[in-house]
Amino acid sequence: MRVRVLSGVIALAGFLLVAVVSIRASADIDFRAFYCGGAVVNVGLDPYRVEPLRTCEHGVSAYSLPPDFRKSALASGSVVPVPLPEYDLAAFALLARLPYRQAALLWQVLLWGFVGITIIAAHRLTGMSPAIITAALLFSDGFLSSFLGQLVPFSLAGLVLAALCASQRRHTLAAISLTLALCEPHIGFSALLALTLLVPSSRWGIVVCAGTLCLLTYAATGGAWTFEYFHEVLGRHALSEVNNDGQYSLTTLCRLIGVPQRIAVFLGEASYVLSLAAGIVVGESLRRKSHEDAFIITIPAAFALIGGPFIHIAQMAAALPAALLLHTRLPTFRRPLGWAIVLLAIPWTAFIELQIVLPCLVLGLGFLAWTFIDDRRVAICTTIGSVALLVAAATEFHFDIPTTRILVSPTAFSEDAWRVAVDTLFSKHAAFFFPLKIPTWYGLFLIAWAAIKAPATPATT
Repeated sequence: MRVRVLSGVIALAGFLLVAVVSIRASADIDFRAFYCGGAVVNVGLDPYRVEPLRTCEHGVSAYSLPPDFRKSALASGSVVPVPLPEYDLAAFALLARLPYRQAALLWQVLLWGFVGITIIAAHRLTGMSPAIITAALLFSDGFLSSFLGQLVPFSLAGLVLAALCASQRRHTLAAISLTLALCEPHIGFSALLALTLLVPSSRWGIVVCAGTLCLLTYAATGGAWTFEYFHEVLGRHALSEVNNDGQYSLTTLCRLIGVPQRIAVFLGEASYVLSLAAGIVVGESLRRKSHEDAFIITIPAAFALIGGPFIHIAQMAAALPAALLLHTRLPTFRRPLGWAIVLLAIPWTAFIELQIVLPCLVLGLGFLAWTFIDDRRVAICTTIGSVALLVAAATEFHFDIPTTRILVSPTAFSEDAWRVAVDTLFSKHAAFFFPLKIPTWYGLFLIAWAAIKAPATPATT
């Protein structure tokens, strides 16, 4: 009992410490764009065009961007796009009514609050210690999204709440919870589609979910740019990211071996459809074998991260609920699933950002390795080797700042300007980043393998 209380206190202290440090150090690169997208919506203009989005972003850059990024992307005339559906922009339109600094602080407080909700919900879903779940989600879900000002913690909270409701056979509430998960459509749509196809009793919740998103869209823009978003923005955004060093998508892998851009995007989109279909089939299979409905929420979301046209490291945290749930339900696969949790808990390609929380990272990683790796010598070596890899990467990596200025029409889509920025600024180090992506990919592979190979009657704990 004392050990449990002590671990809980340490986990809470670590959570608060990392939250405070990340808020103070946050670059808010993505939130800056989202805030400006909301500001553009507030004046009735198109948030998907270069202007006035770029003018707003440059105007608030002094509050948020690190010097190197400000010198490169902003000095070159670039603009960070807002590839979000209009219902997301409804929230940012409200935040944009506040001064930037106040809005950014409120966003961070909300973000970390939803990380806490995710930890509590995952504890109730899996029965795992809150300390273990905190260590698994602290950096992958909390720190990285906080540093960037991302949406993933809100989406992941919705996903885990939906899984918890599904586990309790409250399917209508599960569908309603997925309204929050859909703030990241790539994550939320997979679970919503699975619920729609596999659980007819969830239909009223699905109606509420869809109705809420439609109302938010209407409140934000009146649906003025809905067609434009689906017909132009999504495709252009996928093309803008094909050469991004930090991408985890099949599209980027195809580009790395010389596949033409549009073919690479098509292959990425096809792989997303196939992975999503496989996730729904495997999730339903696990549901029948174990009588655990949460699998039809968590498994499709994890499988949707395999391949795809564009996947960022922050979104990989959406695979952890599946790993944690499988670990508690499949005793014969606990060793590989433990490795999956360890590998996915660290956003390996964020090696520069992680330096500011390195002591906490060492403790968190060591705790996870000690918990999930049977051989203590291997656990210690894994922790030391992982930290050494991250430190070495941060020491060796050098960000080049080219002097090329990005010139695009003010009426062009912001993705067109971002495509030039990516090709100019963020496409020179693919070979350097590739090895750091392997642990994350391997963690995803272990989850998929365990889910597919699950025995006919998984035991529960």
